[in-house]
Amino acid sequence: MTIWGKFVFLCSAYNIAQGLWLADHLAIRGNPLVDPPCVQRPALPIPAMIVEAALREGIPPHRLLWLAWEESRYTEQPTGANLGPLQINRHSWPQVVRMTTQERIQFGARLYARWHRQTGSWADALRIYRTGH
Repeated sequence: MTIWGKFVFLCSAYNIAQGLWLADHLAIRGNPLVDPPCVQRPALPIPAMIVEAALREGIPPHRLLWLAWEESRYTEQPTGANLGPLQINRHSWPQVVRMTTQERIQFGARLYARWHRQTGSWADALRIYRTGH
């Protein structure tokens, strides 16, 4: 699927304004004329970080977006022992305490993808993820 195809699919998964911002971000990323190395880009909004992590790990973006929405409503707000938008349990995975938001999202996506590879089922991977991993 092309970037444009992923973008069109993505727009149906969450807010159009965020989708348009992401398309703009994906279109210019790495272009030296638009994105010189001396200019620091602003942080991605959380849904865009989630989509980027999903694409990197081979997860359909709508699945990871839904998981993050159910876990935290896309916020970084901790709930008990769980941290980040994907609510990773810090007792099970102590390294998440020192991670940035983007690193936590990538870590959660990696876990979800790993459990999908092990079980062969998105439903089973989700069950494992939601039980506190």
